[in-house]
Amino acid sequence: MEDKVWVQCQVCGEVHLTKVHNMSEDDLYIETRCPCCRDETKHLWCGENREDVYMYYNANLDPKYF
Repeated sequence: MEDKVWVQCQVCGEVHLTKVHNMSEDDLYIETRCPCCRDETKHLWCGENREDVYMYYNANLDPKYF
């Protein structure tokens, strides 16, 4: 099963949509490629809808404030 979810890179704070395979309901962090870092990094799951991002993301890593 393949789903698209919103995630936030825990290195640079970039929030983006990504495809995930076999994600469990208990998974909070996902290893995936960051479009900014261009490397495999740990990402925080931020929801399936764009509207959910600001409820779940790490505000300390918000790139708008850097």
